[in-house]
Amino acid sequence: MNKKNVKRLRFIARLVRKVFIKIRSKLTELISYFTHLKNTYKLLLFLPIAAIISILIIIYSISNWQNSQKQSLVDANNIPTQSTDPLIKQPSITSSTAIPNSNPQLLPIVPDWAKKSVSFQPPIHQFAWDSSRGISYFPDQKPLFQPSKKLTEVVGKIIKLVKNKKLSDRNLSITLIDANTSEIGEYKKDKLMFPASVAKLFWLADLQGQIAAKMWNNSVAFDPFIDKMMKESDNDSSSFIIDSLTGSYSSKQQVTNNILEPWLKNREFRINDYFKAAGYNENINLTQKTYPIPYLDLSKPTGNELQIRSNPTNPSQPIRNRLTTFDAARLMYEACYQKKAVSQAASTKICSLLERQVDKKEWSKIKADDFNPIQSFFGEYLPSKNVKFYSKAGWVPQLTRSEVCLVEILDRKKSYVLAVFAEDPAFDKDKTIFPEISKLVYNEMK
Repeated sequence: MNKKNVKRLRFIARLVRKVFIKIRSKLTELISYFTHLKNTYKLLLFLPIAAIISILIIIYSISNWQNSQKQSLVDANNIPTQSTDPLIKQPSITSSTAIPNSNPQLLPIVPDWAKKSVSFQPPIHQFAWDSSRGISYFPDQKPLFQPSKKLTEVVGKIIKLVKNKKLSDRNLSITLIDANTSEIGEYKKDKLMFPASVAKLFWLADLQGQIAAKMWNNSVAFDPFIDKMMKESDNDSSSFIIDSLTGSYSSKQQVTNNILEPWLKNREFRINDYFKAAGYNENINLTQKTYPIPYLDLSKPTGNELQIRSNPTNPSQPIRNRLTTFDAARLMYEACYQKKAVSQAASTKICSLLERQVDKKEWSKIKADDFNPIQSFFGEYLPSKNVKFYSKAGWVPQLTRSEVCLVEILDRKKSYVLAVFAEDPAFDKDKTIFPEISKLVYNEMK
């Protein structure tokens, strides 16, 4: 029995004891009052009245307790988010009371753009986070791909292109899958690397799993968030979705370990373990948000978000999100080619958010300050006709460039998946390397 249930039982026991003492006191007074009466029938007549009074006392006590519980929930939900952080370290706070924001019934902070929507009604989680209810990604086993000499040669040409541009292949990973033949070519496909915003594809699949498991009421309320997350790579939206998935919200203040450990456990259980159980890399880590997050006023990891990056064994190398190109290619393959990721309906939803227009007339309309998923990425040099293109790109200035895509060549009835992670500032500076890689692969696969 967990601590929460023990506390509830103790509270109920104290409540029953208080009610019993009140009833005994009232009955003693009544009996004392009627002892001087000679007609016993009057005493018997009054006993039902005493019983009614006792029942009313019990009802009143229970009502007071329920009201106090509701008020506690309201007070916790109205914690000021700017002046007082819900996870501020205080000596009197215990681990059981210090995480009001790990309760999914308490809604995460909502971005201003969502609040302004008249029709917005927040999604409500149906189950407590400390329950044993878990879900698993489907398909729950790795797809079997056969090594291909041709695809291996194509990957070799990519490496040659990289070196010809004076770029290093040291922190480079490539996975290329022929979706029609289930064949694969790769270079360091199982190397764990920082995926940047490619992680958002996984958060989307995770959320679709929870929705499919009927874990949410009013799940359509997520639609504007996942739309902005996938089409604009919006960090506010992905932050809200991570909070909703895990019940572990961001704090600007650092917290004690007894608070941090269950907080992080929620994130790992609801994100990492969801994919690990289905055969994804055992060391996958997708628990950390992408920055900046304007609506939380977080330009970089702060408070508990910074604490979970602490690496005691190597302080100069903080713990970060880690993903392989094989896992990214697998999810894209299962969602947009097989239509089996979570379910057919979920896969259709995922892919509708990943489809991009490669026609320059369309993507050139995107404002310069907005995220452009085509320019400087795989879609830029692809032909605008006879091609369907699905992608999720990631990019961090002075750090990395990453992307996973599915390309359908319509007139050839050919489909392939390409994933490339380059954790090297030189790949950020070179705005043409990813488009050139994509063009090379397209010419080889068509």
